[in-house]
Amino acid sequence: MVYRISGDRDALCTAEIPESIAFLSSAESKTAIVTAIGEAVFYGCRNLETISLPQSLIGIADRAFEGCWSLKEISLPSAVTRIGDSAFICCYKLSGLNIPESVSHIESSAFFACTAITRIVLPANLKYLGKSAFASCSKLRQVDVYSDTVFYDGEVFASETTLGGRPKSSTEQYARQYRHKIRPLPPQG
Repeated sequence: MVYRISGDRDALCTAEIPESIAFLSSAESKTAIVTAIGEAVFYGCRNLETISLPQSLIGIADRAFEGCWSLKEISLPSAVTRIGDSAFICCYKLSGLNIPESVSHIESSAFFACTAITRIVLPANLKYLGKSAFASCSKLRQVDVYSDTVFYDGEVFASETTLGGRPKSSTEQYARQYRHKIRPLPPQG
């Protein structure tokens, strides 16, 4: 089932997405579990400040929250595995961001120009970081990467970002290639 926002997108300030949706078909009633936020669903909702996501969510599609200028924080459910291309691009006020352990893919430009983010912790299960995923995040100064084998698809962070990574990890190699400062993270234990 696909939801669309109709009417004035600027009037939307808060949103709550339920875990399941009941609907009637011609012969029977059915329930659908919400597992993804579709492509560009909240695109351009400039006044959206808060959103509550269901725990059943496993994916956030491309451009899902693009241009939600006022979105301040988002709590990603613990089952989310993929954050799509440009999913949060130009969410200028987004500062509260927790990436759960379940996330394995953060696609290109996912958080591009999220200028209020200052620090991020990336989980050990992360396998892929797309090009420019955190580029133009002008206040982002520290990123701790707990995955030793994440694949960096080009330049991901602004040059002034300090990376936390383990010796001989892909993060250490990336930091050298793109001239980022790196600080060691403690060994996994």
